Amino acid sequence: TEPFFGTGRIADLVNSNGIFHVTSAGNIGNKAHQGVFNPTSETPPTNFLDDTGPTVAHDFDPGPDVDYLQKISVVPGTYLIVLQWKELLASQNNEEGAEEDLDIYIVDDLGRLLIGSNRVNVKGDPTEVIAFRATGTGEANIMITSAKGSTSVPFRYVAFRTSAEDGTPDGLKIVDFFGDGAPTVVGHAMNTGTVT
Repeated sequence: TEPFFGTGRIADLVNSNGIFHVTSAGNIGNKAHQGVFNPTSETPPTNFLDDTGPTVAHDFDPGPDVDYLQKISVVPGTYLIVLQWKELLASQNNEEGAEEDLDIYIVDDLGRLLIGSNRVNVKGDPTEVIAFRATGTGEANIMITSAKGSTSVPFRYVAFRTSAEDGTPDGLKIVDFFGDGAPTVVGHAMNTGTVT
């Protein structure tokens, strides 16, 4: 929950003390996605979102088509995905906190909720966390929404835990709109005063 964008209290402490600091990169590889929130024109059809409200989804498709679902595949294992967007974190000694309110969900192909993180982020940290256990092999979709409606805030999610029960390090795979992944070194580990 340290900042994905910019520095936080730990990085500031390392920089201010002039100490030699070494930390782990996390060995997450490229299990992440980054972009600028590209709003759909309306609330996507689901079994859990109020389609009369302002909620819109991120359109993962950079072309003329609209696709608010990003396909992932999993094998039996435990997974942890953290979404963060480029706003101030109240927990990092910032009294303002976030203005936007993004949410992240795992849904099936019909938009039915499998698991989600939907807390109110306004005046708090721009962070949502999903932890889940897959009991079988299969596919699902990541869907990212904005509860306040249209926005163009930069965001990134990182799959911090993707190991399968059998120890395979590649239990979660991002199938659609993956590109080359995104940075997965975050917080104090991406600080210029740190050897990572």
